[in-house]
Amino acid sequence: MMRNDMEFIEETIAEVNGSIDLLVQMVREGYAQVRTIVDGRFSKDSEVNKEVSLLVTELQFDDLLTQKCDHVKTIQAWILQEMRSNVAADVGSEVKRNVFYLNWLQVEVAFADYVKSDSAIKKVLLSHFGSSINAWETLLLFRYTEVIKNLFNAIRQKLKDVSISHVRGSYLDLDTKYHLLDKLYSMQSERQVLQAYIENPKFENINYLVSSSDHNPSAIDLF
Repeated sequence: MMRNDMEFIEETIAEVNGSIDLLVQMVREGYAQVRTIVDGRFSKDSEVNKEVSLLVTELQFDDLLTQKCDHVKTIQAWILQEMRSNVAADVGSEVKRNVFYLNWLQVEVAFADYVKSDSAIKKVLLSHFGSSINAWETLLLFRYTEVIKNLFNAIRQKLKDVSISHVRGSYLDLDTKYHLLDKLYSMQSERQVLQAYIENPKFENINYLVSSSDHNPSAIDLF
């Protein structure tokens, strides 16, 4: 592998990981704002409580996202470790399944799940608490959403760029990482993405993978 190729991957991974850390921080802060807004504002009305229960479930997404992001960073740490230990590994080989591309798919699904969760949260807030939410609180909610979407977009683009680069090497080959990935992925959605990619290395249609399968109701009172 050429040195500039390795530098490109290392720099991209560093940028992606920095953006991931900021993304997780912003999602947690954004969801904390939602909890603050809702705190003390819901009544004993059964219909409202039903909606609030759905809101509580959606607010667990920040934990799920943190896990998914940690998994992406773990995979990339494996790649860097192999790169540094054997820079010239299989330079001329044609990799059929690229781990960076898999990471891109995982982030694509996470992004779609975030949009879905964010929309559900705002629907409940506007439906049941809209009249009591002031202009500043509304601005905060939409500000966090915009920042988070921009961070997601930056991460998605960088992973897509590095996945389609001319870099080739055994450390990018999914076949050598499958057993590690299967063990690492703890969520149904992650394993669905892995399986879809194994079956079709050019897989891009994530629509049917986006679901609430990882959103499990909790009895924990978040408020």
